[in-house]
Amino acid sequence: MKHGIPKGEKFSVNFYTNNLAGIDEIHRFPANDASKISERDFNLIGGKPLNQYRATTGEFTQGILKDLFDEQGKSDGRIISIGIITANWILCGKTFDRLKICARGDGHLEFKKELINRCHYLIIVSPLGKLLPMDSIAKFNAIISNTGEPYNDFEIPEKKRNQTYLHISYRKPHSVSPLARISGDLKTLEDEGSSKNYIFSEASPEFDPSNDPNQAIRMDLPHDYIELNFKKIYHYDYRDIHR
Repeated sequence: MKHGIPKGEKFSVNFYTNNLAGIDEIHRFPANDASKISERDFNLIGGKPLNQYRATTGEFTQGILKDLFDEQGKSDGRIISIGIITANWILCGKTFDRLKICARGDGHLEFKKELINRCHYLIIVSPLGKLLPMDSIAKFNAIISNTGEPYNDFEIPEKKRNQTYLHISYRKPHSVSPLARISGDLKTLEDEGSSKNYIFSEASPEFDPSNDPNQAIRMDLPHDYIELNFKKIYHYDYRDIHR
């Protein structure tokens, strides 16, 4: 909507979302050109409107999602689905070569699993700081034990590798960001094509939050429990970057 994307003449595009915050965002753009994508092209999936997560979830939501995919299955390939998801956290293993989606809250992980398993293509949009080089959800839950209910995780099937795109932002090689090292590791992984259950989005931009080390830390590590346990999670001390 921001870029005034035109509607197709030979095909139609329908948007379905459970993201209440996303609906708020599309209302920020004027909808005065009938030939461009507007709010009228979006469909809000019903369910429990959980304010904490700014999304609808639950059995009713899952039922609608299942019906949409069942209808897709009857279309003889005429309906192509593209799922776009975020995650509270993503566990990637020590080498960042695989993705496990983490979620908590009523129905959140179930919704994401349905999209992952049934969409033709999947785009995972994530801040760099949400990718964690960890394998164990139990160890992560131990770190964040004072922040609420524990997380559950779901690993992207390897058979979905070439249809799953990770969209992130990279840091510059000499960035003061505490995440500069893992940004470089991800670039190497992308160049080698050695990720196991996803590929990198070619549109992932280069971005630096700040040239000031303290501000970069605050922006890339906004959660105190991640900064306090940084070395345990990332296996290096980000303060070495600034020495």
